[in-house]
Amino acid sequence: MLYNDTVIKFLGSRHTAIIEALSSVDHALDVMEKEDTDALGVQAFGNFAGIFTRSDFVRRVMCKDMNPRRTMVNDVMTFDPVAIGPSMTLKDAYKIMLNKKISHLPVLSPDDSTFLGIITEEDLRYDMNNFLEKTAHENRLIMSYIHGENYAMGAN
Repeated sequence: MLYNDTVIKFLGSRHTAIIEALSSVDHALDVMEKEDTDALGVQAFGNFAGIFTRSDFVRRVMCKDMNPRRTMVNDVMTFDPVAIGPSMTLKDAYKIMLNKKISHLPVLSPDDSTFLGIITEEDLRYDMNNFLEKTAHENRLIMSYIHGENYAMGAN
């Protein structure tokens, strides 16, 4: 990860999971399972309407003993979530997540009508871990060059 990369570069060509607001919660959970995600973009009449997360399911469906087959996503989703544009940096996106105490940040087109994807805390933690591992490896290589090849042997 390059911390100053844009959100859209980070999203790259990842598949964007989106569902219609009038879909059943049961269907949304099936899509989440199939897409291996814990958050979906929700659209109504072709426009972004909000997000539906596993947390929404637990708090608004399970805890209220609602039937997921008869409950519509529109009734339990997060409307008007904090969202960002595609040109924002990952660093700024992460600051928003920390300050607002949210773990899912939808990315919308500049006109706010098209859902482009979701940045999650988990995405950022995973990417940061990869960045730190790469940096540590590069540091070991540099130190091996400076101090001789045996330096990296004991640095694991």
